[in-house]
Amino acid sequence: MMMIGAAFAVGMLFGGVMTADVSGGEAQRLTSTGGLEDCRQYRYINPDYACGKRSTVRKTSYSAFVSQLEEMLAAERASGALQVAGIHFRDLRGGPVWGISESINFAPASLLKLPLVMAYLSLAESTPGLMEREMVFDAARLARYDKLQQSERAASELQAGQRYKLEELARRAIIYSDNVAYYLLVDYINVDVPDGTAFVTRTFQELGVIDPRSIREETVTARIYAALFRLLYNVSYLNAESSERLLGWLVEARFGKGLIAGLPSGTVVANKYGERELPDGTAHLHDCGIVYFPGNPYLLCVMTKGKSWDELGRIIATVSGRVWKELESRRQ
Repeated sequence: MMMIGAAFAVGMLFGGVMTADVSGGEAQRLTSTGGLEDCRQYRYINPDYACGKRSTVRKTSYSAFVSQLEEMLAAERASGALQVAGIHFRDLRGGPVWGISESINFAPASLLKLPLVMAYLSLAESTPGLMEREMVFDAARLARYDKLQQSERAASELQAGQRYKLEELARRAIIYSDNVAYYLLVDYINVDVPDGTAFVTRTFQELGVIDPRSIREETVTARIYAALFRLLYNVSYLNAESSERLLGWLVEARFGKGLIAGLPSGTVVANKYGERELPDGTAHLHDCGIVYFPGNPYLLCVMTKGKSWDELGRIIATVSGRVWKELESRRQ
């Protein structure tokens, strides 16, 4: 069996009462028999799937807004803060889709933790008890893990010699973008799951994700990566429970320098970021996810390349803020 390569492991491998109604509408709907079906257990997947909500935002063209955004990006390039940006937007309530350089390739880095976890949850649907299995964090691998580049350090770190459930490792890989948890998941799927490598490779192919052959290779686009969130939101790849669970982890993600930084405080966002600094000093910073705009969630993926993570984070936040304000102007 062919092992998933080192480059794959380093940065790629792709009913209760709600405290907040992020979908922006009622929590119940009439069933075909005239009764009420409780859909409050679903907070993050498509409310049209769960409850049958209606849109609150006008669905007219974004051409004027996109032109203004392109002018802003041109100014950032002229200043030297930005080399290139790729943006994909989709109104998740059946509205317009637009993009700016959305098919340009970028280095994926930590973005590919998401498709790896999607592969695990997909396998778990046909392998009962998979996510409850445990593995030991072998201390012999610690030096290898310490070499990982991770500027956003996890709030708490895994301890060598301890046993961890696959569920916890998957959760940490998403919420904290924990590279150690990611490595352990890669090791387990390679070694302990029959035909596990082939399963992950097939999952990546189904998701349209390309396996980089090195950390320098640029293989992911804003348009392709954004599609992963659409699959989760519309319950099109995993079942409803798995989609909801994974989106819930993404909502908990501890990264506030990109999309979230441009939004009103308290806005719910299910997002995944990725960062990579290449040997020539070029920085990649990306942030993609679902912004739960009241009554009309939307998908926004911004990928950037430049010289400074701080500058790129500021640019992503600016794009995010402008998109939010545009949606605000379209309320009806």
